[in-house]
Amino acid sequence: MSDWKKALYGNMTDEEIERMHIELAEVEEYEEALRDDFAKAAITGILAGRWGQMPNRKPEEAFADFAYRVADAMLRRRVQDVDNESK
Repeated sequence: MSDWKKALYGNMTDEEIERMHIELAEVEEYEEALRDDFAKAAITGILAGRWGQMPNRKPEEAFADFAYRVADAMLRRRVQDVDNESK
């Protein structure tokens, strides 16, 4: 095993390293899907409400941006809640 690999992964085997990378990719895919799910929920609520047009922007662009800002805030809050539960 090369020095950099040993420094990074310690005594993990190649199989353990590969499995770890697969698990990390799965977590990233899950988090991205969760973000999209939160954004879908937010946009549903936004469009169901009585929102006026946003000045100087197309409403669909403004609403989409806002939905993802809400989704990102929901993800941050979710991490806070998990951190608080573990204390």
